[in-house]
Amino acid sequence: MLITDAYRDQNRLLHESNPNYGTSGARLAKIVRKRMQELGTQSVLDYGCGKRTLEQALGIPIANYDPCIPGLDEPPPARHRSLLGRP
Repeated sequence: MLITDAYRDQNRLLHESNPNYGTSGARLAKIVRKRMQELGTQSVLDYGCGKRTLEQALGIPIANYDPCIPGLDEPPPARHRSLLGRP
């Protein structure tokens, strides 16, 4: 289990009630972009993507996963699952 049902429910409420909750990803875009260049990859998983501000700031499609947001709570693509401890 990656997250308890109670914690998931609390986070869903925060996402719904607070427009600023889940928006910190954009602040990390410069660091992520640099790391992508170092690794020579365009493949990124934003675990806990919230309102997807990292993807917006990077300006490229990335894999977005957030167990607390309906529509983003499906398991990420297989190439990313080993990072989550899932097959």
